[in-house]
Amino acid sequence: MTRRLTILASTGAVAALFCFASPASAQEEAVRILTLACANQADGARIAPDRLAQATLISLEFLPIDLPPGETAAGFLRRVSTDASAGRGWTGQRDVEGRIQELENYVRLLPANAPIRVEGTPPDQPRFNWIFSDVPPVALYCVKSSTPEQAPAPLGSGRLRLRGSVDALAATGPAVVSADAATVSIVRTRTSLDDGSTKTVTDFAVDATVGLRLTNDDSAGTAFLFADYSLSRSRTRPRPALGGGTDEGDGDTNSLALGATGKLYLPVGSAILTTSIDAAYLNDFTQDSQLGRLRLSIRPALPTTSSIQSILPCYLGSYRQIGGQESGLWTRCGVTFQVEGAHVFERGRGEFAATDNYLAVGGTLSYEALLISDAPSSGLGTAGGPFARVTYRYLPILSGNLDDIERLEARLGYRVFTPDGIGIEFSASYLRGTNEKSFADENILSLGVGIIF
Repeated sequence: MTRRLTILASTGAVAALFCFASPASAQEEAVRILTLACANQADGARIAPDRLAQATLISLEFLPIDLPPGETAAGFLRRVSTDASAGRGWTGQRDVEGRIQELENYVRLLPANAPIRVEGTPPDQPRFNWIFSDVPPVALYCVKSSTPEQAPAPLGSGRLRLRGSVDALAATGPAVVSADAATVSIVRTRTSLDDGSTKTVTDFAVDATVGLRLTNDDSAGTAFLFADYSLSRSRTRPRPALGGGTDEGDGDTNSLALGATGKLYLPVGSAILTTSIDAAYLNDFTQDSQLGRLRLSIRPALPTTSSIQSILPCYLGSYRQIGGQESGLWTRCGVTFQVEGAHVFERGRGEFAATDNYLAVGGTLSYEALLISDAPSSGLGTAGGPFARVTYRYLPILSGNLDDIERLEARLGYRVFTPDGIGIEFSASYLRGTNEKSFADENILSLGVGIIF
């Protein structure tokens, strides 16, 4: 998910007014929207269109996590104005058009005691949704008696990011709560043998992806340069006897992928298709193999009010809340269709020793659950808590002398965030199947510590 509808916890008290207040006049609703939009903004600060759109949607109890994947709040309201039926798939029976009209009328007939000042000239006659147009005719500025601290950016929206996978690089706001974190894990097992001696097996693993964002916050998609590193090794002491020509490290994974990735969020009717393309150069240091890989992924997200969503245990591509207004369990299902191909430049000694190219087509199924206590107030922007995630990936090999790509991964953990937006994770994970960089077969149970920003 890219930028989400994010009003931070420090504005939660204002947001709560929208959720629980009794029906108000059109002017009162407009004042509440503008007051929320100016929360944590300095006196005289210009109200960004996306911030105004966030406040407008919150006034209708449209929860932050409900925004379609990849869309900003302002972009979503622009789309609603041109395709009301598509927008209503996400907003249900909420009168979004009416609320925008109330806000525009207030700005056009600005009272003397308004919490904003206006530069520019509003249209003389009511005209729907000029305030969220690509080039609005007016600029709005906050009028306040004090200068509060500026609100921080959405969680995980920095240009330099540290994650646990390439796919997690684009996650911001709510999606960061359960996105893959860079992890270091270690498991040590001691076994007493019949002769009274002790055997110690130590498993150590590192998974980390560093990404540099190339696109701006208001771009229609995201693009990153990345470095993706994986290390997995197991050592037994006392050292076991090995056959001729074998080494203790032959079963290790030690791989680095360098490349670029991009995502576009394409509206198709009322659904959203997240389309991503990854191009990478992979080097397996253990097996001395090198290859270039290209991957295309398409992940659909259906409107929350879709009839299909009502029969699923979790929403497809978007979060579903189970619980009260201010707390509860959030779940999401995912289906991703993938096409992956590669050219092997150096076969080495590993899985690529008998092939020059491969092509695979398949997909990934995923399920995730988050337990968050202050989701509506914070937009999941600074919240943390326990999470669980299960993914299953299967890509049959159509061309190439390789086994099918199959991998099951389950993770259970707890994540907290510092005031600076850095997430610290403690987790237990189990994975079995094909390592996506080295193609080595893995079967790992681990306890780890992770970090994400």
